[in-house]
Amino acid sequence: SKIQVSRMHLSRLESRLDSIFDTLKKEASSGDNAFEIVGDSLEEIRLLKRRVQTEEETLAEKGLRRVSDSYSFYEGEMLVIIAEGEWKGYDAVVKAADDPLTVTVAPVLDMFSINAEDVNEDDAITLRRRDVAI
Repeated sequence: SKIQVSRMHLSRLESRLDSIFDTLKKEASSGDNAFEIVGDSLEEIRLLKRRVQTEEETLAEKGLRRVSDSYSFYEGEMLVIIAEGEWKGYDAVVKAADDPLTVTVAPVLDMFSINAEDVNEDDAITLRRRDVAI
């Protein structure tokens, strides 16, 4: 009968929602938000694992790449600061690269300052190699 079919359908939807709710509770308690709920109606609802974009993929979208350990900087070279903080996303000019683990750069504050001579020496900062991209 139609009532029996409707009850079975409702029962399946309830069990699917219970399963999704349990999964989301486990994720929330572990501090992870790896899933998102997808669907326009209760019949279509499901969980999808979120795709986390890696930092390398984000850099590649912007035409940048992380500096390798063997890369040799040269004075006056332009690069981008990717370290978290106030300078993130700024272009910078290499001032010194004597240390194999760090590089001293001067952030470019003016978009028309493209030469090493246009950069203020007093603004020089030292960053780790992993904090810059080319």
